[in-house]
Amino acid sequence: MTENESMWARMTAVLAVVLIVALFILSIVAEQRNVLKEEAVKLYYADWIVIGENNTEFKWKQKQ
Repeated sequence: MTENESMWARMTAVLAVVLIVALFILSIVAEQRNVLKEEAVKLYYADWIVIGENNTEFKWKQKQ
């Protein structure tokens, strides 16, 4: 394996690790967002609005 091929192999491996870590972090952020939405609904700050079959939308309540 030449030096150039070795460098590309290392760069590819580093890129793969970075991609996996980024996907892991994004999944954690998405889960936390869902938890916060559930808490807002439980505390009556927001509602789930049914738009159609198997389709809902998160909506904050208006300030009164």
